[in-house]
Amino acid sequence: MDFVLDLLKDVAKIFFTTLAAGYANRFASKKKNKRKPTPRRRKHKGGSSK
Repeated sequence: MDFVLDLLKDVAKIFFTTLAAGYANRFASKKKNKRKPTPRRRKHKGGSSK
C-alpha cells in the first residue's frame, strides 16, 4: 500500500511539473511576440559629421 502511495505521488509530481512547464513556455512565447523590434542605426566611427 505504501508503494502505491509513493508511486501516485511521483506521478502527480511529474504531471504538475509538466503542466507548469507548458504554461511557462506559453507565457514566454506570448511575451516574446509582444516585444517591439528596436530600429538599428549604424554607428559612425570617429571624426565629426561635418
